[in-house]
Amino acid sequence: MNKEHAEVDVSIIVPVYNHERYVEQTLKSIINQETTYTYEILIGEDCSPDHSKDVIKGFEKENPEKIRAFYREQNMGGTRNIYELFMVARGRYVAVLEGDDYWIDKYKIQKQVSFLDKHPEYIGVASNFSIIDKYGNIVEERCISSNHLNCGFLWKDFLSRGFEFHTATLMYHNIYLEEKDYSIFYKAHELVGDLTALTLLLNRSNIYVMEDVMSAYRRIIDKSETNACSIADRDPALSSMKTVRQYVMLQPYLYNKNDFDYLIASHKMTFLKRMIRHRDGYTWKRWKKLCYLGGHRTNLLIIAVFSKKCLQKCTNNMRKVGK
Repeated sequence: MNKEHAEVDVSIIVPVYNHERYVEQTLKSIINQETTYTYEILIGEDCSPDHSKDVIKGFEKENPEKIRAFYREQNMGGTRNIYELFMVARGRYVAVLEGDDYWIDKYKIQKQVSFLDKHPEYIGVASNFSIIDKYGNIVEERCISSNHLNCGFLWKDFLSRGFEFHTATLMYHNIYLEEKDYSIFYKAHELVGDLTALTLLLNRSNIYVMEDVMSAYRRIIDKSETNACSIADRDPALSSMKTVRQYVMLQPYLYNKNDFDYLIASHKMTFLKRMIRHRDGYTWKRWKKLCYLGGHRTNLLIIAVFSKKCLQKCTNNMRKVGK
């Protein structure tokens, strides 16, 4: 669904799956925002087996003017769930807050909308953040180093430093209002959308990073959990293959089509090393599939890096002998 014009200032996208223990705190952190700007809360409850739905219905009843909840009849997967919410978002800007994270700063909306309105040269604005555990204990209070704050985050920064800020801190122009096909958001990866979103945004313009700690990211890695990190931890080899596939599928959206080559080669090289060391899941069959992803250029990069390392090792050994 495409819209001719935005009807509210911000659409806050809240994907929920198995978040019964956390979603109350998530929604309160939005509703308690102090702002002069208008916003809507779009919740996608992805057919959770727990009681997330009941918690959301309670908030929906108390805040009918702000909340639009969508209860999926069957599980869509993380990125498809978010994508469907993007398609009905009416805001000039969008922000994504997953159902187990929450906003710390009650002026987040006010600060970030004000910034974007004053600085149209930026496509989005993010901030510093904290990491908490499943019980809410702070693991790391400020996650971005001071020299990377109060400045722009560019495409080249993403290529060299990776994911520096967390999705929950980010607010950006609602590109989904455009008459374009953004289904790549869920087609590239069924669970993880961060890489896709940043690729689409940073290939258009830059993101400013504020120094304020505005959100808490709940990092949970547990065999019994259903979040993306826990699923990836159970089969890191498969996770790596999916990431490479995601890079490959996103290449048409890059200004420089070869920008992801080094990252693809790096994932392949790590996979190869772990396969040689007989790590679980790193099989020959999967390696063959991985080789076809990314083309010959990335495979040549692996050979070049291996050759360089072998040469360095030989040089170091010769120096030791010479001593």
